Amino acid sequence: MSKNELVRVEDLEVYFHTDEGIVRAVDGVSFHVNRGETLGVLGESGCGKSVTARSLLNLIPRPRGRIHGGEIWLHKDNGPKVDILSLDPFGKEMGQIRGAEISMIFQEPMTSLNPVYTIGWQIMEAILLHQPVSKAEARERAIEMLEKVGISSPDQAVDKYPHEFSGGMRQRAMIAIALACNPRLLIADEPTTALDVTIESQILELLEQLKEDMDMSILFITHDLGVIGEIADRVIVMYTGKIVETGSCVEIFYNPKHPYTQKLLESRPRIGQKGDLSSIVGSVPSPYHLPPGCRFAPRCEFAMDKCIKEPPTFSFGPGHGARCWLYEGGERVG
Repeated sequence: MSKNELVRVEDLEVYFHTDEGIVRAVDGVSFHVNRGETLGVLGESGCGKSVTARSLLNLIPRPRGRIHGGEIWLHKDNGPKVDILSLDPFGKEMGQIRGAEISMIFQEPMTSLNPVYTIGWQIMEAILLHQPVSKAEARERAIEMLEKVGISSPDQAVDKYPHEFSGGMRQRAMIAIALACNPRLLIADEPTTALDVTIESQILELLEQLKEDMDMSILFITHDLGVIGEIADRVIVMYTGKIVETGSCVEIFYNPKHPYTQKLLESRPRIGQKGDLSSIVGSVPSPYHLPPGCRFAPRCEFAMDKCIKEPPTFSFGPGHGARCWLYEGGERVG
């Protein structure tokens, strides 16, 4: 783990045990997040993006969900690196990491905010949990955070309830809660999905500005290619619980290697485009009956007999790799 890395995930496996069988939601995922960067996580719904993010906070729902293997290392400035998965999910040390070291903006702000508590109290709760301040000081801090995320009249907004906020304001309030204790890593789980394009642009600009002001890293999860292109420095592309390609934002958009990444990019609308959009044939396989080898093979126009075997990761330069047999003969990195 280099000094520039804030978080490193190694061979993460998260399974869900259901009545129908075992779902391998995350199956051997490895990646890292550098200090001060935005790492985008891209993929269709159900590919394991959110489960991966929740694993970083040890928030996999039990007993059905279990982390079967892997390591998640957090490099702390004031001490040695720590393996998050070795900690008790309900213990004090894990509680100190959540919110203070790693914080998360969840997908739907209306269901994530508690409707019976004011916005101010929900921000204060995080501050009082992690910082030695009085309630009066925590309230002042909550007002400062509401002002920082662009909510007008923050001294009045602090006493309002979630239902009194618009969708965009609720999302800003969620960001204020997540950033109240100055975390070093912010996980943003599709924070703009339910917003119109104008508010979406404002939220993205806000996150970029706060990232610079607070010197933090962001793990940004989305299925929206446009959002990824606007905010990410590096990108990992996931499909059925596995990472199929990793690279810089420029490499992913202008030199994609994996057929799945190529198809995702071909399916996005373009200005002046005529005719139907390109689509990916078939559908995502059932999590209970995943194909052997490359899981994208049943939908891939380049599929060959060898795809029945699990492909390694082939390198195309520093930081750019893809798991596909099309590049057999190149340098293997995994």
